[in-house]
Amino acid sequence: MGIEAEFSPQNVPEVRFGASSGEVDNLRSVPTNADVRGVLVSILTNTIDCFVDIADADFPSYSPSEKYASFDPVKLNRASDTVNLARINNLFQGCDNLVDDPTLLKEPEDMNFYFVNYKDANGRRCVGARRASQFKSTVGAGKRLIVMDGDYLKVVPTSVYKLDQIFDILICEENIYIIRPENFVFIGDIFSSVQAESIKAATALGERLTFLKVDWLKELVSKRKRAARLMTAIGSRAELLSVQKATLIELAGEVGITLVEDDGRLEPALGDELRFLELLDDRLYVSRLLPAQPVRYLAQSRRPV
Repeated sequence: MGIEAEFSPQNVPEVRFGASSGEVDNLRSVPTNADVRGVLVSILTNTIDCFVDIADADFPSYSPSEKYASFDPVKLNRASDTVNLARINNLFQGCDNLVDDPTLLKEPEDMNFYFVNYKDANGRRCVGARRASQFKSTVGAGKRLIVMDGDYLKVVPTSVYKLDQIFDILICEENIYIIRPENFVFIGDIFSSVQAESIKAATALGERLTFLKVDWLKELVSKRKRAARLMTAIGSRAELLSVQKATLIELAGEVGITLVEDDGRLEPALGDELRFLELLDDRLYVSRLLPAQPVRYLAQSRRPV
């Protein structure tokens, strides 16, 4: 389902601007005039345009284990258990009933991200959010911002804020449409939840695949972001329940991972831990285009082709 099946940007009678500052869940809105609301609608349509050339069947889903470019459109169903979406869902639900606070922008340095709550003619909602780096970048310029006034340059006497061309994410009733995955992680405080979920996933993996030893894994995911992201993705893949011990030993040998067996349970040798997780996440493979010279590769993307 594409975004225009969830929201109609052609007729948006309600537009409200707000921001999160300090604690991530501290959401406040600020009054805007018609000119600003018009600009905010244009940012929405610019963002939607980033998705129009992606066929729904080919729309990649967000995965915490994937390595993304800075601009890399993906989507994620809000009912997904791949990552903890509590912060994102709180933003979507909480920004709909805010009381305007004209003091919101008096301390812009504390702003985490800004958001806009849109309602279309059918009452359907879409929330666009953007990390506030550029928005507050001009505040520190002080009296170095100037404008042409008649025949003279004059200092801008008030604080100036810079809106972006597009949002980082759009949140609709069913899906989250993500333009910049790393900023999605920031806005949703995804990594904190990924670490917690990865420890649970490591425990569950040991319970499902009883031939694996996972004590080392719990320590690794608590220290390394990459390991936590891989483990969270692995934990969401029910098909791994059917992995056989002999198959895993064979595949590990093919990609150069040493497995150590202790009391009938396997664990990777020291130094091979992260590569073992990449193996479980289907990211290591061997090319045999030249049979006499097989080459091992790490797939940065695990998108089906």
